[in-house]
Amino acid sequence: MRVVSGSGDIDPRLLKAAVEATGAAILITTAELDEPGPRIEYANSAFVRLTGYHLTEIIGRSPRFLQGPRTERAELDRARASLEAGDAFQGETLNYRKDGSTYMVEWLITPVREADGRVTHWVSAQRDVTDRRAFEDRQAMMVRELHHRVKNTLATVQAVLNATMRSAVSLPEFGRAFTGRIASLARTHALITEDQAQVASFEGLLRAELDPYNENDRITLRGPDLRASFRTRGAGRHGVARAHHQRPPSRGLGASGRPGLSDVDGGGSHRCRVAGLNLERA
Repeated sequence: MRVVSGSGDIDPRLLKAAVEATGAAILITTAELDEPGPRIEYANSAFVRLTGYHLTEIIGRSPRFLQGPRTERAELDRARASLEAGDAFQGETLNYRKDGSTYMVEWLITPVREADGRVTHWVSAQRDVTDRRAFEDRQAMMVRELHHRVKNTLATVQAVLNATMRSAVSLPEFGRAFTGRIASLARTHALITEDQAQVASFEGLLRAELDPYNENDRITLRGPDLRASFRTRGAGRHGVARAHHQRPPSRGLGASGRPGLSDVDGGGSHRCRVAGLNLERA
């Protein structure tokens, strides 16, 4: 038996060798789509490696045995609609190996037709795209995180702007104060991001933030050596930045009725309460 292609006769043994050598998992199934079909008539060694099933456990079964609770029903319905129309189909879904582990599979299913156009078989080329999908998911998460942090930063800048406008009595004073406060915000971000674990000296953070307000050394910091860790998607870092910008310095840090820095003992001492900020002794 010989197979005729557009470039001439090809020995079927060469075709089989080529299919076995390819890195893609290849299935050939019967044409019927309703259960118990389509039945697998051929699977190459790459498919055996991908799924963990022995060839004797594959032949004669429907590819549905690879599906499970997390397999996307909508994608299966889309594949069914294409195949019922006699069209090729390309898509991705979650499959299950013999050991129960999952993998994302990309299908390319192509019909094999008789001369009269009738579909007799389906050839399915499959690739494990788990790593690619994980990379894409990480990228999407990073974009969402960047969007969140940019919004927080802009909100902080707006708070700085509003506080500076309320306290400044002249345009030059506004320029100096606003520039200093933005610079302190930048220093705070630098202190946090320079540490991979996002842990920084709490005293260092406060000094970076409060420096623009420390005219005539009127600010004194006392307390144990603490390390501030930021566990919640930027809440702590932006909270520290926003807390002391809620009111102009002339009205006092943590003045009554404002969130952020609050008067603890009524005598001028202040404690910072910020969501997402954890303080630990060094």
